[in-house]
Amino acid sequence: EARDGLEAVYETLLELEAAIKEALTITVVKTARDQGQYLKTQYVETITDEDRLPHYKLFALCWRVEG
Repeated sequence: EARDGLEAVYETLLELEAAIKEALTITVVKTARDQGQYLKTQYVETITDEDRLPHYKLFALCWRVEG
């Protein structure tokens, strides 16, 4: 919640970032492998920008997915 301060917002976003990284690097790759497919994921970067959009905060993860 924003009312808890920006630090609390980013703490939650970083927890979500970790969950997404785990899902893409473990769950998605394992599921593809179980289905006989080759899939490779590579985390590139997390983009944060508080000034790009008025009234909104940008928090985006960039990935390379091959397979």
